[in-house]
Amino acid sequence: MEDIAEEIRTNGWVVIKNYTPKIICDEINKTLKTNKPLININDPLPTQRGEYVTNKHVLSTSLEVFKEVTKTKIRGIATSFIGEKPLLKNVRTYLIKKGDPRFPWHADNINPDGSYDSSNGIVCILYLTDDVEEGTFWVSNFDSWNKEKNEKINPTIQEFSEWENGKGVSRIKAKKGDLFIFNQNLYHRHIAKKYDVHALFFQITGESVKTTEKTTIDLSMIYEFDKDLLTYLGLGKPNIGYSNPSTDIRDLSAMELFNIIYRAILSLPKSLINHSTIINKIKHNLYWKKKIRLSDLFKK
Repeated sequence: MEDIAEEIRTNGWVVIKNYTPKIICDEINKTLKTNKPLININDPLPTQRGEYVTNKHVLSTSLEVFKEVTKTKIRGIATSFIGEKPLLKNVRTYLIKKGDPRFPWHADNINPDGSYDSSNGIVCILYLTDDVEEGTFWVSNFDSWNKEKNEKINPTIQEFSEWENGKGVSRIKAKKGDLFIFNQNLYHRHIAKKYDVHALFFQITGESVKTTEKTTIDLSMIYEFDKDLLTYLGLGKPNIGYSNPSTDIRDLSAMELFNIIYRAILSLPKSLINHSTIINKIKHNLYWKKKIRLSDLFKK
């Protein structure tokens, strides 16, 4: 684990080949699929912003995700790199559609509320699909934090332009099941032009970090008392009260909105029957006076 942490310190990133079996990746990938409206209703469902789909509830709904994110190995790598006990900052699966330029150059040394911090940390990307041909994830060799002055360093327009032309960057090419880990201070971008990309994303910082995103867990997935694991999951730590990205119905794509409208129209007759005051009074009187239950009649 120390050798991997040292490679991240030296090179800025590392790819661990065949980290997760493909069958497990397929199970995790299912967390991005649903036949329900993709809006943030605080149910354990994926949410959507334009063409970008993300599921921030995976830690509580997928045992496979829980096992991947809480592995002793990954926590050991984080501890070696950060120099203190690790803290899970956030976790989610996501789907980037080809042609969606949603993730331009940015760094992740940022608090969940949007302010920058000076903490050490790593970002982990578990590939749920192959990304060997295109290499959609680009990471720069630029450190975005000045540790001496304790302030963020902003790249120049010229540097951004060079990165976009492939200079001074590493283009990550990975297969399904590979785990890509990089220093959270490095600028990076994730834009797919040829193929959709599915991935599990999670970020780990040190326990000295003040806040994390709101995280829900399923206690049944914790088989025995492990204080270090509970600390890693944020026991006793404040959080910002929500998980990113926060979305509402305005973030849905036009096609998804048309689908909701269509389903709503089809549901109108049943809704009128179920919620009409007059019909409910009739149903009430039929049952209590005639012992007739309309729902039983419809079943026949």
